[in-house]
Amino acid sequence: MPSWAYTFRCPTRLHDLEAALNAAGPWEWRLRDCAWYPDFLQCRPVADVSIQIDSPKEGDCRCLIVASDGAGLSREQIDRTLTGILEKVETGEREEIAAYEGYE
Repeated sequence: MPSWAYTFRCPTRLHDLEAALNAAGPWEWRLRDCAWYPDFLQCRPVADVSIQIDSPKEGDCRCLIVASDGAGLSREQIDRTLTGILEKVETGEREEIAAYEGYE
């Protein structure tokens, strides 16, 4: 499955970021709380695409996108929508990083 990731500055806590992302639309984000992993936000814009945002260090976020081959959205569509959402919630510029293992 194709996957890619970004890092960006985020001046809000992850819990507050959930509300801001949902207000920005069009995707629905949910906070995931797990005993084995740190808290993270997850979005499934379509059934075969998963986007996760976590905050390994306060003020820094990273975002992992995983899409199955033949996903209902192209990488360009996902990135364009994600960029628009992040601009609305006033995160810092995103920088591409190596994909990492996500949480499920």
